[in-house]
Amino acid sequence: MRFEATFTNLPNHPNFAPPPVNVSALDSFGQITAVQTADNAGNRTGQLALRLDF
Repeated sequence: MRFEATFTNLPNHPNFAPPPVNVSALDSFGQITAVQTADNAGNRTGQLALRLDF
């Protein structure tokens, strides 16, 4: 019998979005100003599995 647990983003800290790379907008180029959306960053998730081999 084997038990497995997998968790993603367990502490649920913010995951920052990549910085803008548009060189023509020098006022915001390379500055991290936002967090990723839930679609990209993922919320706190967990998966438990119990496997029985015989």
